[in-house]
Amino acid sequence: MSAILLDFAKPMLDEVDLTDEVVLKSTIMMAMTIWNYSIVIDGNAPKGIVDKSLQSSIKAAVRNACQGSIGEIVLLELLNRKKVLYPDNYKIIGDFDINWNKSKTEFHLTVLTTE
Repeated sequence: MSAILLDFAKPMLDEVDLTDEVVLKSTIMMAMTIWNYSIVIDGNAPKGIVDKSLQSSIKAAVRNACQGSIGEIVLLELLNRKKVLYPDNYKIIGDFDINWNKSKTEFHLTVLTTE
């Protein structure tokens, strides 16, 4: 699932400085939020995992993160990317961790998902 999230986020990752830890973490967080949002708005969230409160907070986070014309473009591009590349993947991403090598030139992403 880590590779899927990185592929999903590729359009954004291609535009940022991947050596900047804060920027990388923020970009992956935004991709994770939009991934989860796509599952929630399609009504495919796993039962018992995503309650109404979590659905509401995911929708609010996306509204806040994707304000303005650039945010809307990113949102629409990633929602379309999810539908085209991963239409049957309904795993909610709960969290992620980024581990860097000693020289901070490479990273490894680990994600926590639902089954």
